[in-house]
Amino acid sequence: MSLYDVQQRADAILQKYAQYEPQAKSPAPKAGVDPFNEELAALHAAVDELMRQAADVAEEKSRTAVATKNAEIRRSKQQLLTDGIEGLTKKSRRGRGVTRAAYEERQQKIKELVDRVYSVPDGMGANRSRSFSSKMNSFGAASSGSSLTLSIGGPSGIAANPLWHKATEDTARFEQEWEASRARQDEALDRIERGVSSLADLAKAAGDELARQAPVLDEADRQTGAAARGVRSNNAKLRGVVLQVRGKRNFCIDVTLMVILLGLVAYLVTVVQKWQKH
Repeated sequence: MSLYDVQQRADAILQKYAQYEPQAKSPAPKAGVDPFNEELAALHAAVDELMRQAADVAEEKSRTAVATKNAEIRRSKQQLLTDGIEGLTKKSRRGRGVTRAAYEERQQKIKELVDRVYSVPDGMGANRSRSFSSKMNSFGAASSGSSLTLSIGGPSGIAANPLWHKATEDTARFEQEWEASRARQDEALDRIERGVSSLADLAKAAGDELARQAPVLDEADRQTGAAARGVRSNNAKLRGVVLQVRGKRNFCIDVTLMVILLGLVAYLVTVVQKWQKH
């Protein structure tokens, strides 16, 4: 956004909310000061500034910077040819002692100012449009009671210049580069959009698959828990059985040892009795 656009938006906002400001008494005009001449001098100063900017553009090497600055100059010229000339025309009919001759002189000054505005180079070839001058010249043939009407909005003014939309070599080259850059950007954006769409489809498919697998996982967790509980219960039962088997085995061993011991005692008693008889 250029400084001109910022200024235009700020002026539009101020004009929109100007009705809410307290009405201050306008200062009385100074003696000997002509509002028309003051406005005319300010507009000429603005044209001088545009001339200086156009001279800077002529020394610029970058085509992009030249196209941008020329666009700002054209917007400034359009602003001067609309709001500036319109306000100056209104002030040309005001003032004390404004005779017919003075009024025509002011109209001639306005015409010269318009010629200066159109003479500012803006990269669009010939900058002078005759539509405004023809309307200025036609005023002399009008009746003395008619008022001057300047159709400087819409298709008139600088937009009525047939060369307004005529492309120069630099602007055509800049437009081609811009179109090529936009095409590359559109292609890159399309690839990004396709990639994002593919990722979104993959994410949706993964989410759906997880949603379908959730009941299976829950059932697997339930069965795993039941199996773990069964294993713990079986382990407890097996431990009890082992303890019981161990107790029975020890009892059998003890009985066997006692039988063997009794057998040995009986054998020894028999041997001793036989030995005593002999």
